[in-house]
Amino acid sequence: MKTVIYPMIVAGIIIMVTNIYRYIRFMKNMHDAFPKGKSRSSMWKNVGLFLLVFFLMGYICVAVFGSPDLMVGGILFGGSIFVAIVLTIMFDLIESIRDNCLSVTEVLIGVIEARDPNLNGHSRFVQNLTMLFYDYLPADIKKKINRMTLEYAALMHDVGKLGIPEKVLNKPGKLTDDEWKIMKQHPELGVKFLGV
Repeated sequence: MKTVIYPMIVAGIIIMVTNIYRYIRFMKNMHDAFPKGKSRSSMWKNVGLFLLVFFLMGYICVAVFGSPDLMVGGILFGGSIFVAIVLTIMFDLIESIRDNCLSVTEVLIGVIEARDPNLNGHSRFVQNLTMLFYDYLPADIKKKINRMTLEYAALMHDVGKLGIPEKVLNKPGKLTDDEWKIMKQHPELGVKFLGV
């Protein structure tokens, strides 16, 4: 019976180590998706890591100091598989949410650019240029900037133009001083639209 139990526990330990590695790697890659300064998010990320390590220590203690039976071996093995499944589902859902947010943003940018034919890819150009600058920033400055937020901000910098009247936005000639005042309101309108 030990020839079945201990391989199950060892397999559970290996899977838990893999789960911890995947969780840490995922959280490092997702640091830009979690709002900075939100201690609750940070706390839950740390609690999740603590629990994974705690479970791993439990597996090791049972394997080294305990005399597990088939039921305990099965529970430990099944538990590690369950954690792997939950992590995989969580990772897939978050990636799907990111993709959907980007798709919605691109549709919104398409609406803005369709309304103002002078833009002609301007929003995407600003996004690409901004991210090029970001890539060459010193590491200590990069750590202070939320990459994903910067990328969305660069892409959506003209969203406030949706609040500018058509006659001002697409006026064929030179804008009057009053029209320029209206046009210059688009950054403030963008902040209001996005609820920033």
